[in-house]
Amino acid sequence: MEKNPRLPNLFICGAAKAGTSSLWYLLGQHPDIFMPEDELVKEPCYFSNLVGITDEKEYLNIFAKADNQKYIGEASTAYLTDPASPQRLYDFNPNAKIIIMLRNPIQRAYSLYNWMIQDGYEYARTFEEALAKEQQRRNQKIPNFFEPQYYYNYMYFSSGLYYEQVNRYLELFGHNVFIGLFEDFIKDPKEFLNKIWQFLEIKPCDNLQEEAKNPSRKVVHTYISFAMRRITKFKDSVSRYLDRNYQIKLYNTKEGRDFLLKLVTTKQKPNPIKPDTYKRLREKYKDEYEKIESNLKLNLDAWRKIDEKFIHRN
Repeated sequence: MEKNPRLPNLFICGAAKAGTSSLWYLLGQHPDIFMPEDELVKEPCYFSNLVGITDEKEYLNIFAKADNQKYIGEASTAYLTDPASPQRLYDFNPNAKIIIMLRNPIQRAYSLYNWMIQDGYEYARTFEEALAKEQQRRNQKIPNFFEPQYYYNYMYFSSGLYYEQVNRYLELFGHNVFIGLFEDFIKDPKEFLNKIWQFLEIKPCDNLQEEAKNPSRKVVHTYISFAMRRITKFKDSVSRYLDRNYQIKLYNTKEGRDFLLKLVTTKQKPNPIKPDTYKRLREKYKDEYEKIESNLKLNLDAWRKIDEKFIHRN
């Protein structure tokens, strides 16, 4: 008799480039939590109208190996920016636990841009060019040939307007929402995780193996990276060539993804944001900082310290 799949009841909903991959990796080691083992399916995005798995059976199959854990979880960053996701999640399970990670929006936007060019999803040659294209892209149908990624990943500035995104979850899930800062997570992972164990009402778990996830790498040339992503759309011929000459299975494997990444990137870190760009974004996010602090009751001193340190250093 086929085993009925366990239904997910724990969702890491974002934000993108705010430590969600590392958190997914750490939470998955707790004996009371099941997370998909394969990094390539950790973000199924089933509850987004804009991206991800659409078939329910395929989605639930991701959790087929779950046993008697208290929590069955996944980590889809699209759930924070997609306005439709909170209601869809609530309709699926109104008692689900929601974890949201927020990061200094300027640092996060630049990290997102670097990831997008690193993985060949962005052709804008500079961060400034990508920011300038945001208004134009807002009214485009995405994904398309030139913008093949998730719509809100091209909204570098507006995807960092967190208050409205978080508030959608608070209005539906109330006390079942945990909001954490990426900066607190980096500063003291153990203390941060202790707060999550308390939120989930499970015993602390020590001796977790930490691993850096999605480190930024410097792209050799944006157009080359973008072209590589387009070339790999010719799946059969490229796959056969790599398999025959390098014994690398290109598709649906982390090995294949990492191989392509190394072809167009170096181990160097990306150049820092231009000071003028940073100052301009800090001014644009000023009201958002205040809104988050006054309404979400979060202390954003860590974000301000990062801003001041960057501006004074440059």
